[in-house]
Amino acid sequence: MTRYERELGLAVASVPAGLGVGTWRWDIATRTIHWSEELRRIYGMAETDRAPVTLQAFADLVHPADRGRVIATVSETLSSRREGHAHRFRILRRDGGVRLVSSRARLVVDEAGRAIALEGVDVDLSSDPDEPVVEPHGSHRAIFDAIDDGFCLCEMIVDDQGRARDYRFLETNALFEEMTGIVAAVGRTALELVPDLEPHWVEIYARAGLERRTLRFEQGSEAMGRWFDVFATPVEPHGRFAIVFRDITAERNAERALIESEARFRNIADHSPSMIWVTREDGSCVFLNEGWFRFTGQSEETGLGFGWLDAVHPDDRAHVKRAFSEANARGETFSIEYRLRRADGVYRWAIDSARPRLSPDGRFLGYVGTVIDITERREAEAALAASEARARALFDHVGVSLWDEDFSAILDRLEALRAQGVVDLSAHLAQRPQLVRELMDVVVLRDVNRFTLRLFEADDKAGFLASLSRVFPEGAEDVFVKELEALWRGERFVQIEGPLCTFGGRPFDAMFTIVFEGERAERTLVSVVDVSALKRLEQRQQTLIAELNHRVKNSLAMVQAIALQTFRHSHGPQTRETFMARLQALGKAQDLLTRTRWDAAPLDALIAEIVAPYDTGCAFVPQGPRVTIDPQQVLTFALVLHELCTNAVKYGAGSVPEGRVDIAWELRKEGSERHLRLVWTERGGPPVTPPTRTGFGSRLIARLTPHVRFDYAREGLVCVLDVRLDG
Repeated sequence: MTRYERELGLAVASVPAGLGVGTWRWDIATRTIHWSEELRRIYGMAETDRAPVTLQAFADLVHPADRGRVIATVSETLSSRREGHAHRFRILRRDGGVRLVSSRARLVVDEAGRAIALEGVDVDLSSDPDEPVVEPHGSHRAIFDAIDDGFCLCEMIVDDQGRARDYRFLETNALFEEMTGIVAAVGRTALELVPDLEPHWVEIYARAGLERRTLRFEQGSEAMGRWFDVFATPVEPHGRFAIVFRDITAERNAERALIESEARFRNIADHSPSMIWVTREDGSCVFLNEGWFRFTGQSEETGLGFGWLDAVHPDDRAHVKRAFSEANARGETFSIEYRLRRADGVYRWAIDSARPRLSPDGRFLGYVGTVIDITERREAEAALAASEARARALFDHVGVSLWDEDFSAILDRLEALRAQGVVDLSAHLAQRPQLVRELMDVVVLRDVNRFTLRLFEADDKAGFLASLSRVFPEGAEDVFVKELEALWRGERFVQIEGPLCTFGGRPFDAMFTIVFEGERAERTLVSVVDVSALKRLEQRQQTLIAELNHRVKNSLAMVQAIALQTFRHSHGPQTRETFMARLQALGKAQDLLTRTRWDAAPLDALIAEIVAPYDTGCAFVPQGPRVTIDPQQVLTFALVLHELCTNAVKYGAGSVPEGRVDIAWELRKEGSERHLRLVWTERGGPPVTPPTRTGFGSRLIARLTPHVRFDYAREGLVCVLDVRLDG
C-alpha cells in the first residue's frame, strides 16, 4: 500500500467498486502505467483491456485543455526530484464522457536515490449520469476528507416562481472550513453564513443545480475576502450540485504582486539611463525597455524574440550571436562589446552585460541584461592609449636618461623609522652607513629608456635593471641620502648632483632630477643628465673670467701708459687726435680678439686690420707664414704697427703714391723656444735722415718690444722686431 493510500486510510480498501477511487503506478524504466480495476472503470476502459497503459495513451485520455499542464507537472516532479505532486484535470472517457479527476502522486526512488517510479491515487470528482449518485455517508466521507481540495454538497433554494434565491450546504469535507473560513456550514444557507455574499454566486450555482450544467471557473468574493478555483457539477436529485474547489487567494495575491512588481520593474527599467532586456531560458527576448526602443528605433514587434540582433552591426552580428548562444547554453554571466545602430543610422559602440535569472531552486530561467553606449569611453580610451604611446615614444627616444622606480618598500621602511621615533633622518643614516646600502637594495627599478642603455654602455635593459648598483661608485650614497631626505620632508621634487659610472667603468658627473608621484609618492621618475662637459665648461668659464679680468687690467694699464706718454709734453688738439688714433688701434686689436674668443689671433689678420686705414696711396705688402699670437702680444703688435704706419704716412714711404712698405716675418727656433722676427721695410719714399732725438713713437715701440732695431737708411726706414712667442 502506497503512502497516499495510507493517508486515505482504510477508506480506499473498503470503498466498494463504483465509488471513483483508483490507484496507479508508472514504471519509469518500462514507461508503462499499471492501473487498478476501479481506475480503469473511471477512465472508461473495457473490462477485457487489462494491459499496462503507455504514457502516450494516458496523455491522449487527458482533456486537451489540461494536457500540457499535466505533462508539465509530472515532468517537473521527475526533473526536480521533488517528493510528489497533487493536481486536478479533466479526462476524456472512451465512451466520450468528460470527468474531473483529483490525482495525488509520490516519487519512488531506489537506494541510490534514482527515480524508479511514480505511484498515486486518483479520485473521480464527477457524477456518472449512467449510475446512481452515492451520497457521501459513512466510510465514503473518508474519501472526500482525504482529497486535497475543498468539497461540499449543496441544494438550491428557490422562490414560488422557481427562481434561485440561496443555496444550503448539505455536506462538507475537512478542507471546506480551512479554505472558506466558514464554520459549521452543514444545514445552513450561504446568505445565512455570509450575509453580504455577492448575488453572482447564487446565479452561477443555479446553472449547475437547476440547469444541470457542469461548470469550471475562477471567481473572487469581496465578502469572504478570498478567490476560488471552482468545479461545480449537478447531482441527483434535481436542484442538488457538488462543488470541488481550491482557495487560490494566495496565488491571486502572488499574481497581483507579480503584476505590480512587473509594473514597477517596467517603470524603473523605462526610466533607467541604460538599455535593459530580459530573456527566457531558450534565449528569446521577452522584454526591452523604452531606452532600447529610443536608442535603436526598434519596436516590440521588431526587437523582441531575436529581432534585437538586427540592430547589431553586420560585421559584429555573427560573433555576438555565437557568444550569446554559448553563454545561454551554459547559463553563465557574460559581457560583450559590439557596435549598435542608433535610430539615426549611426553605429555606436556598446557594452552588453547580463547575469542569469534563477528560480528559487537554482534553475536557469534566462537573463536580465543592460546595454550601455560606451562610444565616448572607447574614444577616451583610444585617446589615452595614443597619449600613452606618445609618452612611451618620448620616454624611449628622448635624449635624456630616464628611470622609473618603485619606492613602495622605501616608504614602508621610512614609516617604520618614524614609528620608532626617528626625527633627524640625516643623523640617523650618518651613524648607520650599512642601512643606506640596505635601503638602496630595496629600490625596484621598473623601467629605463633606450638612452639610458647608451649612456651607461649597457648591452640590454634586463641586464641594466638587474645590475643597477654597478653604476653607483663609492661616494654615490650621498645622492641617495639626499633623495631620502627630500622624501622624508614630504617634497615631491628634488635636484641633486653626484657621481656615476658606466658599465665600462667610465666615471662622469650627473644631475639627478627626481619627481615623486602617486598617493604616497611611491613612484619615482628620475632623469639623469651627464653634466661632465657642462662642469668642464663652467670651469673654463671661470678661467676665462679670471683671464678676462687680467687682460682688462692689462688693457687699462696699457691705456694708462699710452695716455701718460702721449700727454707728457703736449695737451693740444693734435695730441688728442694722436691719442684717439692709438686707442682706435687698440680697439681694433680688441675686436679681433673678440672674434677669436680671446684665444689667439692670426698675425696677418692683425696687420690687415691695422694698415687698412693707411693703405690709400702707397702699397703695404705683408708676407710671411701663418702665425698666431696670444692676446697680450696682439695688443702690443697693434700699437707697434700703428706707430710704424703713422710715421710712414707722415714722413716715410706712405707719404707718396709711389712708396711701398714691405712687412715680412718669419719663425725661428732657439732651443725649445719659438721666436718671431718681423721686418718693416720702407722704399720709394723721401730720403731718410736719422732723427736728432727719439720721438714718442720710437719710445713707445721700444717700451712695448725691448728687442727692436731701427735702421735709418737713406732709401727708407727698416725696423726689425724680435719677439719670443712662448712666454
